[in-house]
Amino acid sequence: MLDTATTRRSNENRWLVYQAERFPLKKYTPLVAAFAASGLALSFMVSEASRLPSPAMYVTAFAVTLMVFMQLRISDEIKDAAFDREHYPERPVPRGLVNLEELKKLGLGLAVLQAALVMHLEGRLLLPLGAIWLYLYLMHNEFFVGSWLRKHPIVYMLSHMGILFFTDFFITACHWMVALTEPSYALLFFFGTSFKLGMIIEIGRKIKAPTEERSGAGTYSASWGPDNATIVWLLTMFSSLVFAVLTASKVGFGVGAAAIGSGIFLFCLATGLRFIKERSPDNSKAIENISGIWTLSLYLLMGIVPLGLKLMA
Repeated sequence: MLDTATTRRSNENRWLVYQAERFPLKKYTPLVAAFAASGLALSFMVSEASRLPSPAMYVTAFAVTLMVFMQLRISDEIKDAAFDREHYPERPVPRGLVNLEELKKLGLGLAVLQAALVMHLEGRLLLPLGAIWLYLYLMHNEFFVGSWLRKHPIVYMLSHMGILFFTDFFITACHWMVALTEPSYALLFFFGTSFKLGMIIEIGRKIKAPTEERSGAGTYSASWGPDNATIVWLLTMFSSLVFAVLTASKVGFGVGAAAIGSGIFLFCLATGLRFIKERSPDNSKAIENISGIWTLSLYLLMGIVPLGLKLMA
């Protein structure tokens, strides 16, 4: 009995360490929570629905989306296993903390949970969920043109951001498909904003100080140069603000989103300029961190804050 309990605790500790290193819930949870809440709020406000999104809609949208991002991580672990063994031996899989078979089983188990949640809310949601799975499969196989994609990093990034469209569709469908309303074209602005925000997080986490660069790691700071990568990051951030303001304007909060978003953008601009001036690990980490803060802020401004103001009016 003692050996069994010790083994169980050891397994639990392994997965806690893996989670902290490769899928930190303290970072992903608030982002996905805001992502799901914003999508549902927008779908409600631009539709003719009379009732607010239900707790079941939110739980399904949030939980399924969080598991999608976990499945993306698992897919990358499997796809990049050989590369990580050579270039990142300190990561959990190369050092033997968890193995690929365990991760495959986890990914399949998450798919079963996703299907169960969807079936409990509305069986037709299996269609957008299936579209996510199909796109994830194509991503895992690098659309069967992996060698070409790796030579074109911008196309590679854009192709992988495509899964956000399917995730956006699923989140909003948790409202309009269940509430039996027509999806509004205004949701396309939300989809576009999410696409931009995904790019910001992707670029932000691959801007590194010169002392952090590793051969073959494929960072944008190495491919484009640290200054150019930072400028692209800032321009993408500004374009995401434009999309977010357009989205918020569909629910009567365009001016507010523009004012608040512009203020936050100034902090992001200062962060980017600081890295250009001093390319230190601390400043590159600040870019990664503020990418998440920016993403969270825009999701709040697009859907959650406007809905809150509407309910208080």
